[in-house]
Amino acid sequence: GETEVLIRAEDEAGNKSEPTEVTVNIDRENPILGEPDIILPTDDNGQEKENAKGGDEVTIKIPIDDDSEVVVNEDKITVTIGGEEVTVDDIEIVRDTETNKPTIIITIPVPSDKEGEIVVEVENGAVTDEAGNPSDGKIVDTGLIVDNTKIKVKYLGEFINGKFMGGVIRKPSIGANV
Repeated sequence: GETEVLIRAEDEAGNKSEPTEVTVNIDRENPILGEPDIILPTDDNGQEKENAKGGDEVTIKIPIDDDSEVVVNEDKITVTIGGEEVTVDDIEIVRDTETNKPTIIITIPVPSDKEGEIVVEVENGAVTDEAGNPSDGKIVDTGLIVDNTKIKVKYLGEFINGKFMGGVIRKPSIGANV
């Protein structure tokens, strides 16, 4: 907010200027973390996947409502999959080209040994502005599930003329339903 102050200069010889009224803009606003944008992994056809699996990459963008320069403390951002902490490739701050507001970008490589929901916790003070004002914390519940379960198919037999024939098929019949 704006504050009015009186300034008077004095040199080493003791000469003083007349008091001058000056308006100073003091930043008292904390950076506010906005609603995240979750960029889901895509399949070979470029379609977004409903779930992620090992080898995929998930990107989360969190806009910050603050007009000044901000700094992110990466130690105060935690990513978990199924409640277990995972390593994050990259956390950076960029300026949004449309709004010119800072945005946190978190790139998460999905490991093949974890399963469960991806959750990002941004602690209080993870983001500070030039005046040292800290952000509040935020928990980003992505709704994205990591599923590394391998599907196993076991052949049990076939139906021939409405009757189930179990065992190993040497030569399936033309009209068989498996």
